[in-house]
Amino acid sequence: MFRRGKLAFLNTKDDRVKVINERINLTERHLIEMCNSFTTSARKLAKYRDSYDELSRCLRNYADEEEINESLNEGLKNLTNAVTILGDYMDLQVHRLELKVCYISIAENVE
Repeated sequence: MFRRGKLAFLNTKDDRVKVINERINLTERHLIEMCNSFTTSARKLAKYRDSYDELSRCLRNYADEEEINESLNEGLKNLTNAVTILGDYMDLQVHRLELKVCYISIAENVE
């Protein structure tokens, strides 16, 4: 378990147990911090999804009200579709990130 030379000062079982417990506590602390950061990131990405929806709604309204310029109307509809696809992609990324991350409540229950 321990490499020779690196931890040669750990002669007793109590010393080894102490080092192992310190390593476990250090790892748990950093994993909880990373989970918190990933969760914050996922929330921010979800807010971007809402802004994409709002942008596509505004573009769609403008395209629906544009009656004279057909090319502008068609371009706005195409842009609306592109923005909607980008929003869907962002939403998919958020869901993937949420599936990969241990949520704060799970991490807190481990403590």
